[in-house]
Amino acid sequence: MKKKGFKQKWKSFGQKVVKAQTFILMAGIYFAVVPIFSLIRFADPLRLKLNKDAKSYWDARKKVDTSLAGMKRLF
Repeated sequence: MKKKGFKQKWKSFGQKVVKAQTFILMAGIYFAVVPIFSLIRFADPLRLKLNKDAKSYWDARKKVDTSLAGMKRLF
């Protein structure tokens, strides 16, 4: 039976640390990102739900300032 050298032991330890670190990092990303997207999914930001009482789904445009001062200040 051959004894492991320090370099082999260090590499083995490093691989175990990397596995643990990767698991913790990926779990953190998963639990930070998935809840946000699930909340967005249930919020209906595109208003795609069918409303049978609505006469139209058209959104009225906002009044635009067509004066010279309004055209200079676009944003």
